[in-house]
Amino acid sequence: MVKKSKEKKVVGQKKVEVAKVSPDKYFVLCSGGLIKDMEELALMLDHISDDEFRHHVNYERNDFCCWLKDVFNEIELAEELGKTKDKKDTQIIILKHIVSKKR
Repeated sequence: MVKKSKEKKVVGQKKVEVAKVSPDKYFVLCSGGLIKDMEELALMLDHISDDEFRHHVNYERNDFCCWLKDVFNEIELAEELGKTKDKKDTQIIILKHIVSKKR
């Protein structure tokens, strides 16, 4: 069982709870970088190389999809991500999901 804590972030005038996980559940990029939550993942997609993205997302696997499903129990998000192999589309899907959670 994954122990999750909730951290409150202020977005505009609204406080939003963001699920945080313990360091042993962080996503480790092939370059060694760490991603702590889905917001960091969405932001990190602007900075990782296409080769690094393809290492984690290709026709054989989708590591981001698995991480979000297994660690954060984001089944619907994972299913949506499983439909694309494109970095920008992946980022858009994650950002839309984050925005919908904050409403």
